[in-house]
Amino acid sequence: MKNYNKIIIPTILAFITELVYFPSLKYPFEFDDISNIIKFFKIRSASFTDLFFSGPRWISYWINTICYNISNFSPVIYRQLNILFHITSGILLFYLIFKLLSKLNKNNFLNENRLYISAITAALFLLHPVQSQTVSYIIQGQLEGLAALFSLIILNLFVLFTEINNQIKKYIILILIVVTAVISTGTKEITIVTPFLCLLIDWFFISQANTKKLSSNILLHSSLILVILSLVLT
Repeated sequence: MKNYNKIIIPTILAFITELVYFPSLKYPFEFDDISNIIKFFKIRSASFTDLFFSGPRWISYWINTICYNISNFSPVIYRQLNILFHITSGILLFYLIFKLLSKLNKNNFLNENRLYISAITAALFLLHPVQSQTVSYIIQGQLEGLAALFSLIILNLFVLFTEINNQIKKYIILILIVVTAVISTGTKEITIVTPFLCLLIDWFFISQANTKKLSSNILLHSSLILVILSLVLT
């Protein structure tokens, strides 16, 4: 039953989140949405290759172009995508917390209650009113929401990287992390904190203050720092 709970709980949270944000789907474009969608004239003709790395936040331009091709200027598809990004981030957060707490000592309170702690944390992330601006505000959802999503993907891949012993699989995951890091820099500059979040997770949960074990992941940490800092700061 515990294994089923790891599927049932995120599914229920995803369903509730969709219900909560469903009334916002038909809200009109607001503030920066107008200049970045309606008055962004390239949206009518630009292709993916035209927009690829066309600016520091090119991911938003690309998504808006796809949405325009699907539904023109109907706000529903734009906002629904933001909700899906947010739900995915919440599910990834659930599994990240669960995995990290599982690495603590078996008799530890956090380890014993990791399922409940993960569920509550994910629920607060998904349903807290402070998130309403990020989710319902189209442009911010595409920038901050996707920055959070890509960061969580990287963190989950990092945890997976530390659990695998097969060297070929480790290199594959390393490549996936680097590729995701490159794409993440096209969202918002706040992704610059991702390498340091990996270091903190490694120190407190993976290596657990063991410097020798921490140094074994130096290739990944250095690659991530180099990729994200170089792309964000240029």
